[in-house]
Amino acid sequence: SESRACKTDPVTEIDIGGHTNLKLHIHANLKILIDGKEQLVPTNIGISSGVMRPLHTHDVSGEIHMEGPCARDFKVREFFEVWGKEFSSKCIFDKCADAGELKFSVNGAQNNEFENYVLRDGDAVRIEFSSG
Repeated sequence: SESRACKTDPVTEIDIGGHTNLKLHIHANLKILIDGKEQLVPTNIGISSGVMRPLHTHDVSGEIHMEGPCARDFKVREFFEVWGKEFSSKCIFDKCADAGELKFSVNGAQNNEFENYVLRDGDAVRIEFSSG
């Protein structure tokens, strides 16, 4: 059924089509710092001609929009899958923990779930990498 697909399909295969008939519309903010320098989270991640993924950005504010025809949990990993970038407990982009320290925090508190963290409305997610 469509609702089961909505809850289980990979986020990279779902097209919500736009901002109508949404059962879920929440936001989180993502900040990525590499050696203290903030990295740009680009405009229109997850939005291309005629397609809008459930996880997407509209601007460079770092705000992740989580929208969909059904309520479901989205993990940080899924946003990075849509973006096409690497993030795990080991690496952010091409910066890996064997060459420095990788920290993940949510709302100011250290968190060890990294890519498996389930995003909640209003979360402030911070990924920091410091070279060794």
